[in-house]
Amino acid sequence: MTTSILPVVVLVAIVGYIVYDCARRLPRGGMGLQVGYVPRRLRSAVNRLFIRRGWPVPFDDDGNRRPT
Repeated sequence: MTTSILPVVVLVAIVGYIVYDCARRLPRGGMGLQVGYVPRRLRSAVNRLFIRRGWPVPFDDDGNRRPT
């Protein structure tokens, strides 16, 4: 009995963690992912990716983080 339930419990735990992790990474105010530290030379590429996805850009033209 317990050998047939154990894989189901493990699968539910993994799916629950994935859902929790995705919800934690999404900002509360709108679309797009929260951006942690990004090296200055890659910030324009991050902005291009966010523009392509239709999300608000996290950095201004000088590479400074925009206030949320």
